Amino acid sequence: QFYVTQQYSLSQGEGRNVTASNLGGYEHTFKLEVMPFGNFAKGEAYVGSDLKRHEKFKLAIATAYDINDRAVRNRGNMGSYMIVGSSFFESTISTLFVDAMAKYKGFSLMAEYVSRTSDKKNITDENGVETGQQVKEGFGYNFSTGYLLKSNWEFAGRYTMVNVNDFTETQYTFGISKYLKGHKLKVQSDVSWMETSFNNRNLLYRFQVEWSL
Repeated sequence: QFYVTQQYSLSQGEGRNVTASNLGGYEHTFKLEVMPFGNFAKGEAYVGSDLKRHEKFKLAIATAYDINDRAVRNRGNMGSYMIVGSSFFESTISTLFVDAMAKYKGFSLMAEYVSRTSDKKNITDENGVETGQQVKEGFGYNFSTGYLLKSNWEFAGRYTMVNVNDFTETQYTFGISKYLKGHKLKVQSDVSWMETSFNNRNLLYRFQVEWSL
């Protein structure tokens, strides 16, 4: 079966929990998703790890485009309000998302890409003078893969790079997970090597137990 979904969303541009009238324009979001080899097992299309151990190869490819017309926050519907004097600075912010998920017999692979641009990057005051602040623009990508053993131990690796206004952070991660009851009860640990464009280098170690109803 060839599975296709389309979605469209219209909302006010300031994001959630805003009860005042709309300050700038409105936000439009379009999404197209294709699963050329049929749908995944229930609940498996949008989470990592192949807990169902799909006997047939499954693939999901999706793209979304979001345009926030005359946004007044520096991250579109999130971030700080761009206040200059007695008014708001407005910038139309466009964001492109592309991602893919593949699963087959315990193997899982996820790839993601995002790019955000704006028509006015540098924030100016009422006289057109630059304030030194900028709208948050940039791009990033993430690749994650893992293999789940029949004992429900999983070994995974991840590569992540994010660039925001010419500042770059890169992470290389290796992780181990034990699934006791799927994603509802699991024990995880990972170690990441992080590098930034300022030549900062750090080693991050994490251990967590996650439980949910």
